[in-house]
Amino acid sequence: MSLLSLTNLVRLNLAAKTLSSKISTSFNKVDRLKTLYLQENSLSGAIPDLTQKFDQFNVSFNQLKGEVLEARRSMQASAFSGNTLCGLPLKSCFGSSDIIVHKNDKKHKLSDEERKEDKRC
Repeated sequence: MSLLSLTNLVRLNLAAKTLSSKISTSFNKVDRLKTLYLQENSLSGAIPDLTQKFDQFNVSFNQLKGEVLEARRSMQASAFSGNTLCGLPLKSCFGSSDIIVHKNDKKHKLSDEERKEDKRC
């Protein structure tokens, strides 16, 4: 029996268990999961798009890379520290002084010329 087959699971603490793989999207099968602690392991790759609205979530001190997805941006920055992650609540993925706009549903960094023309700059 897999932990992720426990559909009524609400809290899962796998902190400091020497896990070393990617974070599985199979966590999405556990609809009632509200707390997920995965800190202090050797998890790698990007944080997948997990559909739950977690009350508590921590992936700090792993080997994760990439951008914090929008659904996790309300979490404390400490939940992501010790990784190579960017985006709110951490530093911008494009540098602190860059201005990012959405263009055709994609992120676009304004060039110096576009910045001069843009009223926000």
